[in-house]
Amino acid sequence: MKKFLMVMAFLFSFTSLFAQEEETIVFTEGVHVPRTYTITKDKISIHDEETETTEELDRSRFFLGEDKFYHFINKGDVEEIAFFANNSHVQFFSLEYVEDESTESFLEWERSFRKTVQENDMYFSFRDFGAKYSASSELKEKTTKYVAENLATFFLPPADKGSTSSWDTEHKPWVEGAKGYGINQYIKLKTTTPFSSLSIVNGYVDFYRRDLYKKNSRVKTFRVKDLDNKLEYDINLDDAVYVQCIKLKKPTKNIILYIKEVYKGDKWDDTCVSSLVPTRLD
Repeated sequence: MKKFLMVMAFLFSFTSLFAQEEETIVFTEGVHVPRTYTITKDKISIHDEETETTEELDRSRFFLGEDKFYHFINKGDVEEIAFFANNSHVQFFSLEYVEDESTESFLEWERSFRKTVQENDMYFSFRDFGAKYSASSELKEKTTKYVAENLATFFLPPADKGSTSSWDTEHKPWVEGAKGYGINQYIKLKTTTPFSSLSIVNGYVDFYRRDLYKKNSRVKTFRVKDLDNKLEYDINLDDAVYVQCIKLKKPTKNIILYIKEVYKGDKWDDTCVSSLVPTRLD
């Protein structure tokens, strides 16, 4: 499996949860001097806070591609892959760089950064809820294990808590290990403090191998069994690459998620989930 390109891009604040492409999407580039992007069904408006000017682009420049990744053609006519993270940030990956295999300098930077993090013990956990993961089955292929614990670690940790996190190029999803599409296979999530929502990245997400998303199967419907509140209900996921923030009916510390329906893969029936992290919507 090839590593996909690690590109350190600007981070954006994303303030409007979206499930359908025609809905209004708002996100803001940068931290110190932000630019606000407002995407409607008709146009893209970009407001620069520093110059207090607004530019408009055609709505067709932001679209859901056949690969199920969101694409954005910027003002310089460079096509980028947009990854919305935690519904509060987004990273843009230049399509030219993602598809270019001669990216050793970027990969070397990523390896150096990871080494610095490890040697200086700068890793800090994203598991604010003390989450523990298990699953009814897990796929193992030679030396690669697609275990439930993979759901908890999705980003390369920043050098310090004042920095931003970045994509982990070595990340692997959880993949069920049963025959067929994994119907009724489950993920069990238990935490030390209550959570009220889940941030989920559906499918096998690899920006350097975007074909893996459609080749493998994705979850369409989870049956949620809330053990604390004795509730059962369904949640539906979009077939698109972004962090989907799913609000639960009640805060809980103990749930089981059963696969009830899937988007079938073009090549394999293995059903994958790249990330499933407990969060709070206060």
